[in-house]
Amino acid sequence: MTRTAVANHYLNNSDNAYLSHCKSTVGGGKDWRGRVITAITAWMPLPESIKNDTTLYPTDDDWINYVTAQVDVICGA
Repeated sequence: MTRTAVANHYLNNSDNAYLSHCKSTVGGGKDWRGRVITAITAWMPLPESIKNDTTLYPTDDDWINYVTAQVDVICGA
């Protein structure tokens, strides 16, 4: 999964309280979700193929946890 796919999936499966807090943290408006995704894209190491480095991310869950932890930081969780 790409970093944006992980972030989108995480947001899609978050509860309303989390989403409301995140939206407020990043400034609200219709494009709040896009700002979160843009921040994830800017923050992530390149090339994105780094996710396939099993010395850094031995499992898919390690990669997912890495990305979702940063979404939490951006959302002020």
